[in-house]
Amino acid sequence: MVPYQNHFIGGNFIDTISGSNDFAILYNDSLHNVGGINIANGLQVLKLVEFQGKLYIAGNFPSYGNFGANIVSWDGQQFSSVGGGTDDFIWNMKVIDDNLYVVGAFQNAGTVQSQYIARWDGINWHTVGNSIFNCILVDVEEYNNELYIVGCFDIIDGLNINHIAKYSIPFCNRNEKKLMSIFIQILVRMN
Repeated sequence: MVPYQNHFIGGNFIDTISGSNDFAILYNDSLHNVGGINIANGLQVLKLVEFQGKLYIAGNFPSYGNFGANIVSWDGQQFSSVGGGTDDFIWNMKVIDDNLYVVGAFQNAGTVQSQYIARWDGINWHTVGNSIFNCILVDVEEYNNELYIVGCFDIIDGLNINHIAKYSIPFCNRNEKKLMSIFIQILVRMN
């Protein structure tokens, strides 16, 4: 659950009446359905993040109405499309420097080819560098102005880099908002 507009909201609740998974909000000590959206059994809400005043809901779910798959936004009243969604599930999301970074198993975010990682600026999807990973990404984080990624990969751009990597300093040119695509392996290896 995440706090949103002075309430807590979460996903993947089993509705005792319909048996479906729903998004729900907790207020007045009870759960209430959010916006009438139901996720089919077996599919998942994996991450909820507030970004630019909206709640972003991501995971592994089919398109909802005309909103695209795996990600939608909620403004407290209605759902909206997030650039057409992604072509496979989103594992995680983080707000970094007024952008929403998403990682997962997708190859495309909207119409942008963006292997396993993409950046949403609130209007459009953007690629994050041009590196080639051999497996999905599961987390992204900023630390000391560097972008760290975690996943099941062990090769990036033909180099042996096991499971944790970071973009070189600085990861983001604040004027151009483009990420460098050179990775540096972290000393810690996960085997």
